[in-house]
Amino acid sequence: TAVSQSFTVPDAGLQRLDLWLAPPEAGDGSVTVRVWTADGGQELANASLALASVDAPGWYSFFFTPFPSEWGRAFQFSVMAEGVALGRSSGDAAQPGDIAFRAYDLPRPGLVHEAGKTRIYENAGSLPRAFVVPQAQIVTDEAAALAAVMENAARLRQIVTLELEGKEPPPSLGTAVSNEATTEMTAEVTDYELNRVEVEVAAASDGFLVLGDMYYPGWQATVDDEAVPVYRADSILRAVYVPAGTHTVIFTFHPPDLLVGATISLLALLLAVGVLLWTSVKR
Repeated sequence: TAVSQSFTVPDAGLQRLDLWLAPPEAGDGSVTVRVWTADGGQELANASLALASVDAPGWYSFFFTPFPSEWGRAFQFSVMAEGVALGRSSGDAAQPGDIAFRAYDLPRPGLVHEAGKTRIYENAGSLPRAFVVPQAQIVTDEAAALAAVMENAARLRQIVTLELEGKEPPPSLGTAVSNEATTEMTAEVTDYELNRVEVEVAAASDGFLVLGDMYYPGWQATVDDEAVPVYRADSILRAVYVPAGTHTVIFTFHPPDLLVGATISLLALLLAVGVLLWTSVKR
């Protein structure tokens, strides 16, 4: 059996095509779906299904890597099958060779611009660059942190996962609050430089300022000019404890490896200068 049919998808590239199949008389062979350009001139993708898995009449899925937008919205598909009956579509509009099918596309939420191969999307669910979280939990290692982040994926605005890594624990882990209460905890980045970030925080209760930048040893922080520990937050970010009220938090970067390297370089320079001076005096 070989049939083909045109179809369209409403938005982004095709992700899955379902066909109605009936059980085969024998379990050998496979059903292959090939997707073509709208004019049938170029094959874009194909997917196969072993006949042994067609054990009852019903819908069977063929999966594809989502098509890029520049491939368009209109396509053709062809089906090659041996030993299996293809479900016929019903209704007055059915044509010879038509089959029952369902096409699924990958939604593209927040598409704000598209030109050629360039697409810009808005992530409406993203967290801000800096935000205050009312509650924290402490874990012992990276694996536990990743597990906790996955478990709290829908509550990252309410709870942050901290790894102490030898630092003093925070004075408090805070308390759980409702989504509405987090609106009373604000953070605004007022100065952002390569090795310095300044954030103004206003919180109705104690909490944790989370900065959406990569954690790395060497970052230090002050809250109202008082030094505080910088914690590894949610496995990869940076966080500091902030008490209730209005505060200025400043992050600065002083990498230990750079300081060690600078010290070694300075000692080497002093040694070289000393050797030169000693040689000159001796002469």
